[in-house]
Amino acid sequence: GSADNEGEAITGGYLFEIDERMGEEKKFLTTRGIPINVKDPKKPTDAQFEYVLQYFETAEAALYGTDFSDPSKGYGNYIDLLSFVHNYIIQELSRNVDGNMRLSNFLVKERGGRIAHSHVWDFDLALGNCDYISTSWQGYQIKNVRWYERMTQDPEFISLLKKEWQRLYSQLYKVEDHVRDMALLIDDAQKRNFKRWPILNQIVWPNPVAHGSYEAELEYMLKYLNERARWLNTEIMNM
Repeated sequence: GSADNEGEAITGGYLFEIDERMGEEKKFLTTRGIPINVKDPKKPTDAQFEYVLQYFETAEAALYGTDFSDPSKGYGNYIDLLSFVHNYIIQELSRNVDGNMRLSNFLVKERGGRIAHSHVWDFDLALGNCDYISTSWQGYQIKNVRWYERMTQDPEFISLLKKEWQRLYSQLYKVEDHVRDMALLIDDAQKRNFKRWPILNQIVWPNPVAHGSYEAELEYMLKYLNERARWLNTEIMNM
């Protein structure tokens, strides 16, 4: 609230959106050009905004500093590595065009906490559904951009990534099961949808291809996910 202007109270909680359109009232670019919009509180006080600005500057300076992977002086004191590992896996696995710290990414800072990734959304340009990037399931989308390029030079980040990836990779078959369950659940709805908008044979920008049926689109997406996971598994384990 607006009374939380000092001590522990000023440290959180905040919600930020990374969005280069800079639509919020209070926003700033970090030194490295990350567009940070303060979403909550909607109208931060001057003291809160100043605190947030300084915190991001300190965190980013630590990330790009010479001691960046040092446990006592490094960026891990300001940035929650595990949340960034999880976000990295989700964005890279789906090869999400919007996952590169430019748009539609959300960060939080809880009271007394570090900068962390929170919920994910905006995956229309993912899983091979975008013709203006490579539609191949091979190749990195997120690894060499912005903060991630630096984080993936940190042995601690890589070791966490490998550990979390191994844990999740062994369970990825559940995702396919879930997708097929959901497809069954919305089967009547999808039929009504494509009766109302008969676009299954049309390429709607930026679709790379129109597969002609709901079933074929589903299979394309699942094949993409499985192949992408296989490719990433080799890559991550060799990092």
